[in-house]
Amino acid sequence: MFSPTLSLSVLSLAVLCYPSGVAQIIALITKRDNRNAASKYILISIIIMLINLAMVAIYVPYYNTFDLRMSNPLIIIAGLLLGIVALLIEYALGYIMLKLQKKRVGTRIAVHSDWSNADWKLWVGTIVYALIEEILYRGVFAYILLNLLGLHAWTFVLISSITYALNHLRLGASVVLQKWITGIIFAIFYIITGGNILAVILAHMLQNILVLLLGRKRQQGRLK
Repeated sequence: MFSPTLSLSVLSLAVLCYPSGVAQIIALITKRDNRNAASKYILISIIIMLINLAMVAIYVPYYNTFDLRMSNPLIIIAGLLLGIVALLIEYALGYIMLKLQKKRVGTRIAVHSDWSNADWKLWVGTIVYALIEEILYRGVFAYILLNLLGLHAWTFVLISSITYALNHLRLGASVVLQKWITGIIFAIFYIITGGNILAVILAHMLQNILVLLLGRKRQQGRLK
């Protein structure tokens, strides 16, 4: 039997599951300039996720459970290292998938074309996007699934990682698989650190910054 708490929790999860899908639709409808498509998409996604988080916060006070302390430097360092490891794992997965498809694979780390042409707006947007994604898929999902619904930790890991991965559907099936594995790693790290959302945010931000740096390096290589 559904209780008010269960009903609100399930509804909140439904609202938060796929914000980038709405952003993609809006971006396509209002599409005018391909050069700024990625920045526009990120901005719309951020706005939608913030609206969703604000709506859910009215009924689900998830913000009271966030641990943003830097009391343990080792956890922060571990988070930064995890950001590097996550990028390497995603690259390894991409390499394996291309090999299985018998496609030609380069020896250097390649990134999506969006990141190769990133301007300052995309840099800022991507970093903010990482912050909000962690609050959503790790912080809020953990609070709803573990605290409110009392589900097992592995349920949180599975659901949060799948929804996190699907939020990258715009970038293709291979990226979804990569983000699913990364989502599992981030969710486990979140649990191991006792819910330290700051450490996972730093991991995700560093990963995105490294991708942007690789994209800039790729673009500079083309211009030479």
